[in-house]
Amino acid sequence: SGNTVRKVDSYEASPYWAIRQGEEHNTGDIAIVKFSGGLAPGYQAVQILADTSVLKNGASITLAGYGISDGVNKTGGGTLRWVDTEIKDSAYIQTEVLTEQAKGKGACHGDSGGPAYIRVNGRVMLFGVTSRGVDDVNDHCNVSAAYTKVPYYSNWIAKAAQRLQNAQPTPVPNIVNPVARN
Repeated sequence: SGNTVRKVDSYEASPYWAIRQGEEHNTGDIAIVKFSGGLAPGYQAVQILADTSVLKNGASITLAGYGISDGVNKTGGGTLRWVDTEIKDSAYIQTEVLTEQAKGKGACHGDSGGPAYIRVNGRVMLFGVTSRGVDDVNDHCNVSAAYTKVPYYSNWIAKAAQRLQNAQPTPVPNIVNPVARN
């Protein structure tokens, strides 16, 4: 209730996703979406982080998503939440960082595609997109989460955004269960 819904006109997934989605690293798990209606009231566009040198182990970050809030019982999804946590491994892999989950805060099932922000000189900057849990053998969302580094894909994002701006709407698959597994 109170949510603003926007119709997705089209989207484009990273070209790496189709060939790397089953891999352990560098999955290319990022897409952009063109939607109708503009931003919801009270929201504004955020700038993509350009200087990735601020992504350091222990840096304070904010994650947002609609995922479940209880990884053990798999409950609590469907509500937009945000949480402050930290970067666990900024050099995890060239295209991904790991976020800290072991302190009871982090991403879980249904948060995939959600943003990760870092503050730089008082400005909130987008640096990541929720991808998947890492080293979580019990599947409880309490070890680490991999976040795709948005700056790594900035050239592709700019080109894909231009293609989507000029494209006719394309069919978008219906999402039956928005609280799906990461």
